[in-house]
Amino acid sequence: ELKAALPGTAVETGTQVSGEVLMLNPPVIRFDRAFFRDQLTVALSHPIAATSIFYTLDGSEPDSSNYELYEKPLVIDKNLTVKARAFAEGWIGSEMAEAEFIRATLGPSSFQMNYLPEDRYKGDGQESLFDRKKAIPDVWNLNWLGFLNNPLEVEMEFDQPTDISKLALSLWQNPGARFFPP
Repeated sequence: ELKAALPGTAVETGTQVSGEVLMLNPPVIRFDRAFFRDQLTVALSHPIAATSIFYTLDGSEPDSSNYELYEKPLVIDKNLTVKARAFAEGWIGSEMAEAEFIRATLGPSSFQMNYLPEDRYKGDGQESLFDRKKAIPDVWNLNWLGFLNNPLEVEMEFDQPTDISKLALSLWQNPGARFFPP
């Protein structure tokens, strides 16, 4: 009908594969920052409208018997990992998508990185340490701070005396390469 109405226009109708069942691509997990202070809103989406998105918040993998059905944006208020898969009739369920979220309630009023990272992996300098962004495990992602010949040494100051019971570091080890703090 559309092709008839627009005879000189190429109309893309998608791929048709006779008799072959195809796998869905994973859902997209959308969020502003992986580190948050109070709460964070996370949205899940998929480009195929008829797709159902199954997710979990307890670290287990979503499947046909273990899932929550995504219906509205999620409000995250504690450390957790969202794992999600897409399912639709006539398709093979997708691979899993996942994102980790960390509640960071405390931060220094000032800080100083005593040694510079390597030029290739300098992120946004010392601001990368507390910008609430989490780099992805990819050597081409420029959010990482990479150290080879110098140690990562940071001095922090707080406005008030502060008891710190936990300190979380997000590190990525790339075998054959370097260690990269976010």
